[in-house]
Amino acid sequence: MGVSRYSHLEDLPGVADNLPALSEAICGPFGWGLAAEHCTVVAEPDSLDEMLEPVSAAAKSARDTLLVYYAGHGLLDRKQELHLGLPGSRMGQGRRAVPYSWLREAISEGRAQRHVIILDCCFSGRALGSMSGPGTLADQAWIDGSFLMAAAPETGLALDPPEEPYTAFTGELLSTMEQGVPEAGMWLTMDDLYGHLRSTLASKEHPTPQRRTRNRAGELVWGRNAGFETSFKRPTPLRATSVPRRRSVGRSGRVSRGFLRLFWSR
Repeated sequence: MGVSRYSHLEDLPGVADNLPALSEAICGPFGWGLAAEHCTVVAEPDSLDEMLEPVSAAAKSARDTLLVYYAGHGLLDRKQELHLGLPGSRMGQGRRAVPYSWLREAISEGRAQRHVIILDCCFSGRALGSMSGPGTLADQAWIDGSFLMAAAPETGLALDPPEEPYTAFTGELLSTMEQGVPEAGMWLTMDDLYGHLRSTLASKEHPTPQRRTRNRAGELVWGRNAGFETSFKRPTPLRATSVPRRRSVGRSGRVSRGFLRLFWSR
């Protein structure tokens, strides 16, 4: 879910390309392999209801895992709480945007065993809440069995490079799904994905993503690792005069761009 065109804020052109590309990738062989009816795409929601009602419906129908993706302007109100931008949003006016806490409430209305939330917006790290201990309000309100990945720290900005077709974070996510992670196993977990994105984005001096995980949700499989086969060297063909030598190949065996709005259920 997300918004690329705004009346009072800067447009985010990379956003418009994020949606179809990520939707296709999620339904593809290196994503969740979802059928079309289990992948709902809502572009440019103009109101709170247009943003949250489809999320609520997907949450109520999902039984195994619910994935919610938002990309767009992240805004802070006077209390410094995270809000998700709508086309008519204004800087510093939370009443014109959707509080992240309301999105979280819509997600928690369902009965899915696990939740994956991906936020590609400025200040998205604020969605992680306080990490100081289990007694905080943020921890008490958090959804069990959840994995949250935020594109930027709580005081940081997400990037929409004008020369790139996608936003920085989502572009790297798509690239990782296409190319894989050679050092990982046959299957990419959420933790594998997060670790690779954090390392790669940091090396490019882009904002480093943040995460929060509950009840081993980081072990949830994101998809097949496209880089798995390329991580092993093919043996050199033996010459007629050469003497075969024993070879050992180590395998992990571990299975373990404004914006648009996407969420999937299965």
